[in-house]
Amino acid sequence: MKDLHVLVNEYLKGDNYAVAELYGRFKNRLLLLAYNYCQDKEMSRDIVQDVFEKLLLLPLEKRIQYFGKIGANIEAYLCVIVKNKCIDSQRITNSREKILYNIRYPFEASIKNTSMERFCMDGLKEMLTNLQPREQQIIQLHIDGYKNEEIASRLNITYNTVKNNIYEAKKKLKTLWNLFMC
Repeated sequence: MKDLHVLVNEYLKGDNYAVAELYGRFKNRLLLLAYNYCQDKEMSRDIVQDVFEKLLLLPLEKRIQYFGKIGANIEAYLCVIVKNKCIDSQRITNSREKILYNIRYPFEASIKNTSMERFCMDGLKEMLTNLQPREQQIIQLHIDGYKNEEIASRLNITYNTVKNNIYEAKKKLKTLWNLFMC
Protein backbone atom coordinates (compact mmCIF):
# COMPACT_ATOMS: atom_id res chain seq x y z
CA MET A 1 0.00 0.00 0.00
CA LYS A 2 1.46 3.28 -1.10
CA ASP A 3 1.97 6.22 1.16
CA LEU A 4 -0.80 8.83 0.85
CA HIS A 5 1.67 11.59 0.02
CA VAL A 6 3.09 9.48 -2.84
CA LEU A 7 -0.44 8.83 -4.18
CA VAL A 8 -1.26 12.53 -4.17
CA ASN A 9 2.00 13.37 -5.98
CA GLU A 10 1.30 10.68 -8.61
CA TYR A 11 -2.18 12.11 -9.10
CA LEU A 12 -0.76 15.61 -9.49
CA LYS A 13 1.61 14.31 -12.19
CA GLY A 14 -1.34 12.91 -14.17
CA ASP A 15 -1.44 9.28 -13.01
CA ASN A 16 -5.13 8.34 -13.01
CA TYR A 17 -4.40 4.98 -11.36
CA ALA A 18 -3.64 6.99 -8.24
CA VAL A 19 -7.29 8.11 -8.27
CA ALA A 20 -8.36 4.46 -8.34
CA GLU A 21 -6.18 3.78 -5.29
CA LEU A 22 -7.54 6.85 -3.50
CA TYR A 23 -11.05 5.66 -4.31
CA GLY A 24 -10.34 2.23 -2.87
CA ARG A 25 -8.80 3.75 0.24
CA PHE A 26 -11.53 6.32 1.06
CA LYS A 27 -14.63 4.90 -0.64
CA ASN A 28 -16.28 3.38 2.44
CA ARG A 29 -15.63 6.38 4.66
CA LEU A 30 -16.96 8.80 2.00
CA LEU A 31 -20.01 6.62 1.31
CA LEU A 32 -20.84 6.66 5.00
CA LEU A 33 -20.39 10.42 5.13
CA ALA A 34 -22.63 10.89 2.07
CA TYR A 35 -25.24 8.54 3.51
CA ASN A 36 -25.33 10.55 6.74
CA TYR A 37 -26.31 13.61 4.70
CA CYS A 38 -28.55 12.04 2.04
CA GLN A 39 -30.07 9.03 3.81
CA ASP A 40 -30.15 7.30 0.42
CA LYS A 41 -27.69 4.57 -0.63
CA GLU A 42 -27.99 5.15 -4.36
CA MET A 43 -27.60 8.90 -4.08
CA SER A 44 -24.61 8.45 -1.75
CA ARG A 45 -22.95 6.10 -4.21
CA ASP A 46 -23.64 8.47 -7.11
CA ILE A 47 -22.19 11.44 -5.24
CA VAL A 48 -18.97 9.65 -4.26
CA GLN A 49 -18.52 8.28 -7.77
CA ASP A 50 -19.19 11.71 -9.24
CA VAL A 51 -16.51 13.26 -7.02
CA PHE A 52 -13.91 10.73 -8.16
CA GLU A 53 -14.99 11.02 -11.78
CA LYS A 54 -14.40 14.77 -11.58
CA LEU A 55 -10.98 14.12 -10.05
CA LEU A 56 -10.14 11.97 -13.08
CA LEU A 57 -11.29 14.64 -15.53
CA LEU A 58 -9.39 17.53 -13.92
CA PRO A 59 -6.60 18.86 -16.12
CA LEU A 60 -3.09 18.81 -14.64
CA GLU A 61 -2.96 22.56 -13.92
CA LYS A 62 -6.26 22.36 -11.99
CA ARG A 63 -5.06 19.32 -10.06
CA ILE A 64 -2.01 21.24 -8.92
CA GLN A 65 -4.10 24.32 -8.16
CA TYR A 66 -6.67 22.39 -6.07
CA PHE A 67 -4.54 19.67 -4.47
CA GLY A 68 -0.97 20.90 -4.67
CA LYS A 69 -0.97 22.52 -1.24
CA ILE A 70 -2.99 19.97 0.70
CA GLY A 71 -0.58 17.07 0.32
CA ALA A 72 -1.44 14.23 2.68
CA ASN A 73 -4.56 16.02 3.90
CA ILE A 74 -6.50 14.86 0.85
CA GLU A 75 -8.92 12.82 2.98
CA ALA A 76 -10.26 15.92 4.72
CA TYR A 77 -10.50 17.70 1.37
CA LEU A 78 -12.45 14.79 -0.14
CA CYS A 79 -14.79 14.78 2.86
CA VAL A 80 -15.52 18.47 2.34
CA ILE A 81 -16.16 17.93 -1.36
CA VAL A 82 -18.55 15.03 -0.68
CA LYS A 83 -20.35 16.98 2.03
CA ASN A 84 -20.81 19.97 -0.27
CA LYS A 85 -22.05 17.72 -3.08
CA CYS A 86 -24.62 16.21 -0.71
CA ILE A 87 -25.85 19.64 0.36
CA ASP A 88 -26.05 20.78 -3.27
CA SER A 89 -27.94 17.64 -4.18
CA GLN A 90 -30.46 18.24 -1.38
CA ARG A 91 -30.93 21.85 -2.50
CA ILE A 92 -31.52 20.77 -6.08
CA THR A 93 -33.98 18.09 -4.97
CA ASN A 94 -35.88 20.58 -2.80
CA SER A 95 -35.98 23.14 -5.61
CA ARG A 96 -37.26 20.54 -8.05
CA GLU A 97 -39.94 19.44 -5.61
CA LYS A 98 -41.10 23.04 -5.14
CA ILE A 99 -41.16 23.63 -8.89
CA LEU A 100 -43.09 20.42 -9.52
CA TYR A 101 -45.55 21.27 -6.76
CA ASN A 102 -46.12 24.72 -8.24
CA ILE A 103 -46.64 23.18 -11.68
CA ARG A 104 -49.06 20.55 -10.40
CA TYR A 105 -51.03 22.77 -8.03
CA PRO A 106 -50.76 26.32 -9.38
CA PHE A 107 -54.31 27.39 -8.73
CA GLU A 108 -55.19 25.52 -5.56
CA ALA A 109 -54.17 28.27 -3.13
CA SER A 110 -55.73 31.06 -5.17
CA ILE A 111 -59.01 29.17 -5.50
CA LYS A 112 -59.20 28.63 -1.76
CA ASN A 113 -58.31 32.25 -1.05
CA THR A 114 -60.79 33.54 -3.62
CA SER A 115 -63.55 31.38 -2.19
CA MET A 116 -62.78 32.46 1.35
CA GLU A 117 -62.48 36.07 0.32
CA ARG A 118 -65.82 35.92 -1.49
CA PHE A 119 -67.41 34.23 1.55
CA CYS A 120 -66.09 36.97 3.85
CA MET A 121 -67.16 39.78 1.51
CA ASP A 122 -70.66 38.32 1.19
CA GLY A 123 -70.85 38.04 4.96
CA LEU A 124 -69.64 41.63 5.37
CA LYS A 125 -72.22 42.93 2.85
CA GLU A 126 -74.94 41.11 4.73
CA MET A 127 -73.78 42.53 8.04
CA LEU A 128 -73.60 46.07 6.61
CA THR A 129 -77.36 45.92 6.05
CA ASN A 130 -77.81 45.77 9.85
CA LEU A 131 -76.15 49.18 10.32
CA GLN A 132 -77.84 52.57 10.24
CA PRO A 133 -77.88 54.13 6.73
CA ARG A 134 -75.36 56.84 7.70
CA GLU A 135 -73.07 54.23 9.34
CA GLN A 136 -73.31 52.08 6.18
CA GLN A 137 -72.35 55.03 4.02
CA ILE A 138 -69.41 56.03 6.22
CA ILE A 139 -68.06 52.53 6.75
CA GLN A 140 -68.32 51.76 3.02
CA LEU A 141 -66.24 54.83 2.20
CA HIS A 142 -63.79 53.78 4.92
CA ILE A 143 -63.56 50.26 3.42
CA ASP A 144 -63.02 51.81 -0.02
CA GLY A 145 -59.90 53.49 1.36
CA TYR A 146 -61.01 57.05 2.00
CA LYS A 147 -59.40 58.84 4.95
CA ASN A 148 -61.59 60.25 7.72
CA GLU A 149 -60.97 63.82 6.57
CA GLU A 150 -62.01 62.92 3.01
CA ILE A 151 -65.19 61.23 4.23
CA ALA A 152 -66.06 64.25 6.36
CA SER A 153 -65.66 66.70 3.50
CA ARG A 154 -67.46 64.42 1.05
CA LEU A 155 -70.50 64.01 3.34
CA ASN A 156 -70.38 67.54 4.82
CA ILE A 157 -70.01 66.30 8.39
CA THR A 158 -67.35 66.82 11.04
CA TYR A 159 -64.23 64.72 11.40
CA ASN A 160 -65.33 63.58 14.90
CA THR A 161 -68.70 62.42 13.55
CA VAL A 162 -66.91 60.27 11.00
CA LYS A 163 -64.57 58.91 13.63
CA ASN A 164 -67.43 58.09 16.04
CA ASN A 165 -69.55 56.48 13.31
CA ILE A 166 -66.64 54.30 12.20
CA TYR A 167 -66.00 53.27 15.79
CA GLU A 168 -69.65 52.38 16.41
CA ALA A 169 -69.99 50.60 13.06
CA LYS A 170 -66.87 48.52 13.71
CA LYS A 171 -68.13 47.59 17.16
CA LYS A 172 -71.46 46.42 15.70
CA LEU A 173 -69.72 44.59 12.88
CA LYS A 174 -67.44 42.76 15.32
CA THR A 175 -70.45 41.58 17.28
CA LEU A 176 -72.23 40.49 14.11
CA TRP A 177 -69.07 38.82 12.79
CA ASN A 178 -68.75 36.75 15.96
CA LEU A 179 -72.37 35.62 15.56
CA PHE A 180 -71.82 34.97 11.85
CA MET A 181 -68.69 32.86 12.33
CA CYS A 182 -70.05 30.65 15.13
